[in-house]
Amino acid sequence: MLLVRLPCNPIFPVGPIYLADHLHKRFPGLPQELLDLAAVPLLDVHAVLKQTIDRFHPTLLVFSWRDIQIYAPVDGRGGNPLQHSFEVFYARHPLRRLRGALGGLKLMAAYYGELRRNLRLIRRGLRRARRHQPRARAVVGGGAVSVFYEQLGRGLPRGTVVSVGEGEVLLEAMLKGESLERQRCYVVGAPPRPGLIHEPPAPLEKTACDYTYISAIWPQMEWYLDGGDFYVGVQTKRGCPHNCCYCVYTVIEGKAVRVNPAREVVAEMRQLYDRGVRGFWFTDAQFIPARRYIEDAKELLRAILAAGMTDIRWAAYIRADNLDAELAELMVATGMSYFEIGITSGSQELVRKMRMG
Repeated sequence: MLLVRLPCNPIFPVGPIYLADHLHKRFPGLPQELLDLAAVPLLDVHAVLKQTIDRFHPTLLVFSWRDIQIYAPVDGRGGNPLQHSFEVFYARHPLRRLRGALGGLKLMAAYYGELRRNLRLIRRGLRRARRHQPRARAVVGGGAVSVFYEQLGRGLPRGTVVSVGEGEVLLEAMLKGESLERQRCYVVGAPPRPGLIHEPPAPLEKTACDYTYISAIWPQMEWYLDGGDFYVGVQTKRGCPHNCCYCVYTVIEGKAVRVNPAREVVAEMRQLYDRGVRGFWFTDAQFIPARRYIEDAKELLRAILAAGMTDIRWAAYIRADNLDAELAELMVATGMSYFEIGITSGSQELVRKMRMG
């Protein structure tokens, strides 16, 4: 099985890593390789994918599509969308309005360019794999696919399995030759069942990722670790109980919060720590989703201190209303360097309309 992370911002690919780790634990004899095209120059991605397929001869290609152009109000790959919008709609000077319009066109070009490039990579990769293995199949998943699964399916080869949400249980079923009827997926050529995105994910017990194995199947791992100041992703839980109107975490990971055992999280961090990692990004939708999870956060932070990892720094998404004094002290003691918090509006009415609480 060849796991391919499609080109995107070079963020530590914790999703494909966890997939590979889970499948290795279920099928120890399964040959796997992880190819991260985010760590490859864009001009070389097609050639590198072709070379890897010609060498590895995969029977199953698993493509991870992390995001489709994010129109965040900051400078991104295509520019600053908020600035462009304000200039188009509110600038008095016509040249500034023109500048905003041209910036918007640049964003659209970046968006459609990335879309076409990734679809080409999937189609060409599958064709190449079938030269060596005529019955090779492709699975496409990831955050972008989970949100736009109906639209993306129109550009994918017939027979491609489109995964919605978490992929571990789906891939396990495929490797066992089981029916996919009950999985959160559909096969291109048949319409997805209504409400697929709102179906809850299957329960899954998460254990510490085996980075000795991951380093053996992912030659690019050191590319991320060599910098020294890079934040490496570690997941402490999945799911979010909130219902914010703009967020997709609840439909991808579900509303039921599944907390990973603190001992397993620390064991995973220790493996990375021993490889020189000192910066950790907790990839949860919310590090403390609600006040009832405060004790879980405290247990994890105490376990980090007990493990002797006292020189780390970490960051996460946090809601300011889910803190107490003891937790704040533990955050400082364990090396919290920053947290991301959304200050959406000073109007409680607007906050309620956005279903944020």
